[in-house]
Amino acid sequence: MPSPIPGEADTNGAVQEDVDDDTEMQDATEEESAAAARAAAEQRRERAEAAAALDAATAMEVEPEGPATPPVEEEADPLDAFMANISTSVAAESQPKTRPSDDAELLGDDEIDLVANEQDPDDILAMAAKLKKKELPTINHSKINYAPFRKSFYVEPIELVEMNEKEVDDLRLELDGIKIRGQDVPKPVVKWSQCGLPSQSLNVIQSLGYDRPTSIQAQAIPAIMSGRNVIGVAKTGSGKTIAFLLPMFRHIKDQRPLDSQDGPIALVMTPTRELAVQIFKECKPFLKALNLRVSPIVPSLIQARLADK
Repeated sequence: MPSPIPGEADTNGAVQEDVDDDTEMQDATEEESAAAARAAAEQRRERAEAAAALDAATAMEVEPEGPATPPVEEEADPLDAFMANISTSVAAESQPKTRPSDDAELLGDDEIDLVANEQDPDDILAMAAKLKKKELPTINHSKINYAPFRKSFYVEPIELVEMNEKEVDDLRLELDGIKIRGQDVPKPVVKWSQCGLPSQSLNVIQSLGYDRPTSIQAQAIPAIMSGRNVIGVAKTGSGKTIAFLLPMFRHIKDQRPLDSQDGPIALVMTPTRELAVQIFKECKPFLKALNLRVSPIVPSLIQARLADK
């Protein structure tokens, strides 16, 4: 075989030795990487266990020593509750109001909640009265001993007794065509002296300048003074107020004097405040002469408005 070239053997040997060294270095590097990976995995496991233990300790409820004390409930402050209701009402009013469709209004859908923009004070009072309404007990008046009193004070004058039916009809026709309903209706009077009023009332009537009774007064006063129930219909300014006030004064003066705990003898109810004030003014000229007292009672509507501070 040919002889090796000088230096070639050494080269191959060196090359072989270099290859062995690289293999050994690669093996060492893989072992270190595996060890480092195992160490990192071990550290991650330890950290996970520590975190889990910490979470378990935080979530654990510590039992108090001794018997448990129930929490003390604080008494609700009425002012805080009132202000909370106000805040709720203001928040509800500030929400946009919904209007039902035309079809719903026509059909009357019961499921639609209608919310008014403004509340009528009369509606508020009506609701309050409905809530506070109490049923009055039924009273058997037949078992109560009421003091007797006189209802009829009228004595027909001779001038009217002598009038026949035709003359009475003509008189009613002259008095703005008076129309009557009922049985045995008294004849209308033509002078104040025929009404059966006391002298004190007649003096006040003369001082006020009332010459003769008006149509409603001429027919209503004799009927009321006779103890009859009367419904009078006449135009404004015809003297309806005096037509029932004069007989009322006569009835009041015929009653016994009031005791300290007695209520009023007569009561006049009106549908409006203005009419109550007007009737009170009509009574005033007769009060001093007849020694009477009138107390006008009119309700006043108070609206409470809550302003945001």
